[in-house]
Amino acid sequence: MKLLGFGWFFAFFVVLTTGNMRWSLAAESVPLSSSVKGDAPDSGLTAATVFSTPIKIKSQFRLRSEFREFTDTFGPRNLFLMRHRADLSFGPTQDVLVFVQPQFSKAFGDQINPVVPQAGKQTMQSTSGQLFDPSLTMHQAYVSYRMAPFFEFLGGRQILSYGDEILVGGGLGWHNVGRSFDSLRGIFRYDLGSTELLGSKVVDLDAIGFSNTTGTSTNDSDLFAVYNRWNFGPFFKETDWYWLYFVDKSKPGHSLAFSTAGLRLKSSLKHLDYRAEVDYQAGILQHVATSNNAYQVEVEAGYTVPDVITTRVAWGGTTSSEDFNQLYAAAHKFLGTADVFARRNITAALLKISHEMGDKWKLQNEVLRLFRTSPRNNVYQIRGFGSEVLGNAKSGSSDLGFELDSSLHYSLSKMVALLGGVSILFPGESLISQFGDSKPLLAFLQMEVKF
Repeated sequence: MKLLGFGWFFAFFVVLTTGNMRWSLAAESVPLSSSVKGDAPDSGLTAATVFSTPIKIKSQFRLRSEFREFTDTFGPRNLFLMRHRADLSFGPTQDVLVFVQPQFSKAFGDQINPVVPQAGKQTMQSTSGQLFDPSLTMHQAYVSYRMAPFFEFLGGRQILSYGDEILVGGGLGWHNVGRSFDSLRGIFRYDLGSTELLGSKVVDLDAIGFSNTTGTSTNDSDLFAVYNRWNFGPFFKETDWYWLYFVDKSKPGHSLAFSTAGLRLKSSLKHLDYRAEVDYQAGILQHVATSNNAYQVEVEAGYTVPDVITTRVAWGGTTSSEDFNQLYAAAHKFLGTADVFARRNITAALLKISHEMGDKWKLQNEVLRLFRTSPRNNVYQIRGFGSEVLGNAKSGSSDLGFELDSSLHYSLSKMVALLGGVSILFPGESLISQFGDSKPLLAFLQMEVKF
């Protein structure tokens, strides 16, 4: 195995860590901490935030060398990725906020479609070493208006992040682009917590027709939600119950329309912590489905030993039925960081052990044992809504194997961090019978700068 993209990047890391390097930034810069909601700076910023100045600027830049082998049934791939996001907040008053987040993301040496394709010429355009630049995109752009002390309205393109992002995880900090939604939200706040109403337009074929006369259908794709966040005290600090409705009629003959009712509990008490989430779905769940209802359950409990090196040990498990629709789940967060499996017809047991030394070092290791929930049904890839078959049920075995994940986070300073990790899946009988003894592998090295 040749990790071609790692050599010079690793050498750069060594120079950076051993050269006693210092980053000099403006005195007014404010360090960003890693966001637990998908690594997106100020992804939850609203007008309720009190600003010391009417204009606030933050930035995030990262480089990542990544090697993948068979994680999506393809052979070896070496990638070198970059991404830059700038957060621009304009808050003329404490009740009004305009937030924009331009983003530049690309893979080194990738090609893109030309802005004006010419007949008889190449359809792809190189952007490195050429007189041609890739485009800057707008990852977020929304307005937040606090109409009353108890109510806030948000409208525009924005990241959505609900609970532990099992169903809606817009930040997707691992992905080089991430996910945003064109949506309207209303948030009611009260003593017990908050209630949020969401309406998001995922696909609008009439909007396509605005610039392309071939789009004349009104069969769109929409996501609606009612999400409640309540606090019932130390044992139930985060008690979320919610209802989601998703409809997709943008693909003739492949319509989806279903509801999801869910309950999420999460809390910590001294050294103990836990989280649990249960979902039930009903309706047209998949393009090819065996039933009109589905479920998923995920639980985890942890114990933390505070010391010079803080250690946390956690146990947990998850299971989902054969037609469960994972919607917009956060990748690289559940079911292994190799990003092989979708949350559909899969059952897993997990053990996590993490170590932290102050704010500098964090080492995390995880072991997952994976099975088909129903041996008679397929298991699926993580891409999309979990509709792409990864392994069929011909083997008759439910054993998918086990995955080992290990990652290390080291903070060079308040603004610069280095990350590295390896994930490998040892296939069980169910996968070996179709793909042989190929072991899906992910290895990466990453540098992040935030201020």
